[in-house]
Amino acid sequence: MTVNRIMKIIIAAAVAIFLCSGNAFAQFAQPIPSDKDTSIVFEPSMDLRQKAGTKFDKTSYFGPNILFSDHGVALGIFYNYAITQDMYLATQLFIGGAHNTDEYELWDPEAYDYRVPNKVNRLYQMPVSAGLKYNLFSSFMSKKLQPYLSAGGGFDVIMATPYSKEFFSAFGDAMTYIRPLWYFGVGIDIASGRSAINFNMTYYHIPFGDKGLESIKNKPITNFGGVFLGLAYAFSLGE
Repeated sequence: MTVNRIMKIIIAAAVAIFLCSGNAFAQFAQPIPSDKDTSIVFEPSMDLRQKAGTKFDKTSYFGPNILFSDHGVALGIFYNYAITQDMYLATQLFIGGAHNTDEYELWDPEAYDYRVPNKVNRLYQMPVSAGLKYNLFSSFMSKKLQPYLSAGGGFDVIMATPYSKEFFSAFGDAMTYIRPLWYFGVGIDIASGRSAINFNMTYYHIPFGDKGLESIKNKPITNFGGVFLGLAYAFSLGE
């Protein structure tokens, strides 16, 4: 039984109770018959089915998100524009690091500090993407629990700073690269009123080209993408 049907039954039962109690009270308070029509006609000001959904029915929304991958943790923001009730123009930007999976800091007695052996560059990336998000099974699933598919493309701004220099001063010798990206993902929105929590898993393909870009000496990174697990909090922009 869907949420819409449950809401209809609850509302119909409430109306029936109200009508019965109103007629009973009228009979008790006015025992003398009257020629006046005391019947009550219930006419809702809007379709009750509209009340059974959530604020995310054909509503644009935005919010912050956090992503986890082999490259580490990234933070970002997103904005989804409603094209129809089930389809959105999805845009996103996030910033994070990029490195090999086997990078660990070890104590360096010469530098008297923790250092990553054989590391040559600190790598950062800022993927910017736009695509489509399509809600699945919306005709028979509750709007409060909405799975979806997403796909799109964009570009990734990749920055490399020399590891041999101090963190902030290294940005003076930074090298910047722009590479194309595309992605495909699945996720689910769990809505409550004017907000929602989103869980998603997205595969990004971000080929660097040529021989790749080194984080560790002789271990260039050729794909700055991979599988990203995301957690987001969405705010509705509707009324």
